[in-house]
Amino acid sequence: MLDDLVNSKQISFTQVLMDSGYASQKLRAIIDSLGKIYYFQMKKKSLVDDTGGVSKYK
Repeated sequence: MLDDLVNSKQISFTQVLMDSGYASQKLRAIIDSLGKIYYFQMKKKSLVDDTGGVSKYK
């Protein structure tokens, strides 16, 4: 669906708001590669790494 919006319909947007159920690493990486900003609510037990692989997930 995101690919269709960007490539076929050429809809202009800067941000993506999504439910935490859809916020997989793969989808976030795709949105990142498009240069877009994404927002989602994280689950309490989620681990993240905002260091680019320098540190472990915390």
